[in-house]
Amino acid sequence: REQFMLNDIKERMCYVSLDYKKDLEKTHTGEPYGLPGGELLELTTERFRCPEALFQPSMIGREGDGIHQMAHVALTKTDAGLRKDMYGNVVLGGGSTMFPGLAERLVKDLTSLA
Repeated sequence: REQFMLNDIKERMCYVSLDYKKDLEKTHTGEPYGLPGGELLELTTERFRCPEALFQPSMIGREGDGIHQMAHVALTKTDAGLRKDMYGNVVLGGGSTMFPGLAERLVKDLTSLA
């Protein structure tokens, strides 16, 4: 039941920020999420801070590259003649790729690395 609630919060409330640092500086009003029993959970920056771990794994104590860096490394290993086409045809798959804003952020960050 708790896992269902956490997944529901993730799927309904979270999004990927296009500019994480800029969004952290803004004032955020709480977005209510109804808990069983009628209580309300107010979510503010958590809505975009949680998915940010996909781009900055160190935020949750993990070593390694973010998804944009891993994609960039994989794309640089392709044939140079195909690389431009490969950058333009990245396909996302899996549950976390459904976060609103993820595709736009990935394009932005990949473009800055290319």
